[in-house]
Amino acid sequence: MTQYQLFPSESSVQTLIVESVPQPLITGVVWPTSPKTQGAPCLTAVEFQNTGGDGSIFGRILDDTGAVLVTFTFSVIAGETGTVNLSFNMPGNDVTIFAQIGYAGVVLDARGPHFIEVLITIATSLTLALNPNPARPLEDITWSGRLTRADAQPSGSQSIRLINDMTGTVIGTITTDANGNYSGIFTAPEATGSHPYIAEFQGAVLGNLILSSSSAEASVGVGPQEIVSMGSVVLALAVGAILLRAVK
Repeated sequence: MTQYQLFPSESSVQTLIVESVPQPLITGVVWPTSPKTQGAPCLTAVEFQNTGGDGSIFGRILDDTGAVLVTFTFSVIAGETGTVNLSFNMPGNDVTIFAQIGYAGVVLDARGPHFIEVLITIATSLTLALNPNPARPLEDITWSGRLTRADAQPSGSQSIRLINDMTGTVIGTITTDANGNYSGIFTAPEATGSHPYIAEFQGAVLGNLILSSSSAEASVGVGPQEIVSMGSVVLALAVGAILLRAVK
């Protein structure tokens, strides 16, 4: 508080009391990065200097419609400099923001605009087929399938990897065509039995879109050549029997 003495005449002395209030100014802003996923924290660091007296000031972030996204009131002393961190959660749409600082409801300084683009997440699904199945030890096996998007749009060329589910080893990586179709070849294990595999899409960012990760599982039976051949013979006999019945 500052006191001033006034001398309107030689016969009287009056004292005028003037209250010194805060006068905050923005000296810099560190804006949130862009793009952001919906719900992600958006931190804005507002640097300020108080050129006035002691008191409480406010800092806030608002969008281009005037809606206040976050506000914070705090005390400062005369001449104080500092930073106020203001955070809000990213809405489900692109947003343009402004930073403001002031005293007693009056905005004394502002910065902006700053644009933040929202990242839209789209679910995906993946299929996996193994052929032939069953297979002989060390035989070539084709692994194939398709990556699709929940919004029915083409997935574009994306990377798919095949993992041995028993060992966790990546045994192959392939790129889909523009429509998400893929096909590759790997060698069947030498050991007989059932062998599980996982085809995995690890997700991707396409502009302001995020394609979520997805996977598919399939197993291949590996047996001695005579067992696989016997299975083929049995299948052939069964098909032949059906055809004979149809002819009769």
